[in-house]
Amino acid sequence: MKDTKYSIFVIGFILLYFLVGMITGFLGANQIFPFSAWDLFEDIPNRRNDYGVIIMSYNGKIVSPPKLFQDSKDITPEYGSIIAYRLIQNFGKAYDRSDIQEAERLRAIFEANYMKAPARYSLVKLVYDPVERWKTGKYETAYIRVFSVRSEAL
Repeated sequence: MKDTKYSIFVIGFILLYFLVGMITGFLGANQIFPFSAWDLFEDIPNRRNDYGVIIMSYNGKIVSPPKLFQDSKDITPEYGSIIAYRLIQNFGKAYDRSDIQEAERLRAIFEANYMKAPARYSLVKLVYDPVERWKTGKYETAYIRVFSVRSEAL
């Protein structure tokens, strides 16, 4: 008998929880704790802004098509470095906020550690949907500035 009452209580609670959550969703209310309309992912924007370095030439050779630093495993062994990724993010943010002194300092660190041969590269802002980029590799770029390392001017 206790098991039946307990089962009815659990099923009733789940149905009530679901019903209140759905009603709050239809009425446009955000959420009433502890009930949820389960629309969390509709409120999260899909677009992401990131910075990247696109390598156009390296060690006297034109890179065709130009490659993002993180995709350039055939050019540099450090292509997957999280430290390089963070450095590129800070480098791009410094240029976006017009902090040229900080951007040049970060550029010097990046070039000394990751551009070991003459190169030409662009600092870019990447805009993408993470799921779409993962599935298709597509992203939008906005060029910030082109740089040459050790006289690579192709």
